[in-house]
Amino acid sequence: LFAPGSGDFITGNSQYLFTDPGHAGILRYNLAIDSVDLYFDLSAYGSRNIWGLAVENNHLYALFDNVATGGRYFETFDFEGQRLSQGELPGDLSFLEVYENVIYTYDNGEILKFDLQTLEKISSHPYPCKDPQGIDIIKDRFYFYDYDRQVISSFELSELD
Repeated sequence: LFAPGSGDFITGNSQYLFTDPGHAGILRYNLAIDSVDLYFDLSAYGSRNIWGLAVENNHLYALFDNVATGGRYFETFDFEGQRLSQGELPGDLSFLEVYENVIYTYDNGEILKFDLQTLEKISSHPYPCKDPQGIDIIKDRFYFYDYDRQVISSFELSELD
């Protein structure tokens, strides 16, 4: 679907897939027409790397470098590429999932949860493996890729309560 070098992150819903070519912009792949139909040019927002993408409730969420603070910008877009909001999350965050108004991400051996509306930290939990490479939540299960073991594993989301 995407050309080689399309990026490290992919997310979507029944209508679109999104990925980050070169970590500098976002491609929207339209499943109905089987083609890329939009590029979110993010150059106006400065040169920043993308560290995670997620789709929830008809919004695209993205994590970007915040070079000034060492944290991450958490930004919300509509599916047409318009930025709707921007906030900051602390830490060197990687990977992103938004599920039932909670942000899930990873930093330094921990799964972190933040409130989607306030961006306040809810909790942190030890990560179940040494080298995670992606997260997703489907039907109240938290999925992750364990790079060292080369497996996809999961657990009940309620274990993070």
